[in-house]
Amino acid sequence: MSQWYLLDQQRNGHPAQIETLLLPEAKLLHQIGWERNFNWADVITDIRKGPPQKLIAINDNRIHGAISYRIDEGFVFIDLLESSPLNRRFITPNREFTNVADILIGQACLISANSGFGGYVAFDAKTDLVSYYRKRFGAKSIGSQRMFINEDSALDLIALYYK
Repeated sequence: MSQWYLLDQQRNGHPAQIETLLLPEAKLLHQIGWERNFNWADVITDIRKGPPQKLIAINDNRIHGAISYRIDEGFVFIDLLESSPLNRRFITPNREFTNVADILIGQACLISANSGFGGYVAFDAKTDLVSYYRKRFGAKSIGSQRMFINEDSALDLIALYYK
């Protein structure tokens, strides 16, 4: 069975999986330092958004990131994506895993590819992250903050961490 691999600072791979984020877990995220502007419990109850999923390392069950995406017409749209505080480059220079966002976006790309959309994914980026998404994922802009990842970039991303 194929699975995702989180990379630590030494580039060692750690088996990981993506599972449904449960309401009790979502309610605890703020208590352990997750972004206050994102309310994962609200995402769970918002029928306009896809059910949120969590990224966990198989050996420890801690939540390293979360994503909510939905299948749209011809692509997957990411509603919300967040890495845990221990895995954010801007908060923790010596973060535990270096590719949490990569895997979460890669999951959306994988769902898109498996749905017959060629891996196309769209999302709205925070203004200060637009150039980061361009460099890191090859994302292209559609307007000022809406971005997309095309088939080539999506398949490259999946191939990096999904074995």
